[in-house]
Amino acid sequence: AASMAFGMIVMIIQIFGLLSRVTVKLGAPMTDIMASLQVVNFDIDSLGGDCYFDPSPASKFSTRCFVPLGLCVMLLAWHGVSKFWPWDSWALPQTLNTIGLVMQALYITVVATVTMPFQCKMQPSGQTTLTNHPDVTCGEGQHSGMLVQGSLFTCIYGVGWLAVTL
Repeated sequence: AASMAFGMIVMIIQIFGLLSRVTVKLGAPMTDIMASLQVVNFDIDSLGGDCYFDPSPASKFSTRCFVPLGLCVMLLAWHGVSKFWPWDSWALPQTLNTIGLVMQALYITVVATVTMPFQCKMQPSGQTTLTNHPDVTCGEGQHSGMLVQGSLFTCIYGVGWLAVTL
């Protein structure tokens, strides 16, 4: 029951985070709440990461794509480290179950993140740019690399994870 409640809370937070991407003008408390929920959507900008990361949209997208994979690797590493504890270690089935719970809880955000390069919109100037990065022109420059990476991670997370869980 607790894991279901946790999953539902994370899903609600993700939905609010995704709603903050919609271009609707909101008032004072809602704007602050939506901005604080961007961390759940792997928004590197909300962490002030320009000091630590290359601020180009392509590298930010790469970082966002690798966060869920990093979480899975971290949990598997934790499983390995737990073998050396003097108390009970994590059993592999429980570790895989935990990874499944985390990925299930983050599925909406992960798929929304990896499909960002496919979300282009027409600007008043006539250029087609990415919705989240208006400085990236669709079909030119770094957008091509983002499309390849987005396709790969859409197959891994969007299709692959769904196939594994079925």
